[in-house]
Amino acid sequence: MDEHALTFRTSRIHLLKFFASAEEQRRFQTEVCKSEGYAYDEFACWWADDFHPDSKLFRSAFSPTEIVILSNFNNAFESALTQIGEHVPNVEQLLSLTAWQSVIAAAASAHVALDP
Repeated sequence: MDEHALTFRTSRIHLLKFFASAEEQRRFQTEVCKSEGYAYDEFACWWADDFHPDSKLFRSAFSPTEIVILSNFNNAFESALTQIGEHVPNVEQLLSLTAWQSVIAAAASAHVALDP
């Protein structure tokens, strides 16, 4: 695996760890977010912008089995975003939603599978 693929792999695994942690999401709200709705939008973009499992980079960073794991997480993530809609004012409200709790659980499961 080349350096670019390794960097990409590491970033996706760290993002799963972030999504699996309500505490880290709260810290992001406190330390980074200053405007309403910003965190939710950022979280959605962080994942969706780089989820291209058919790309050369993705295939060089993850095995076929790992891509299935990430695809399963992506399905849970997209389903939750559809249920949640377009605007959530802050991380606390996001964390209170059942749909987002499913993202946290799916992220934890994927993270453990990819980074035991």
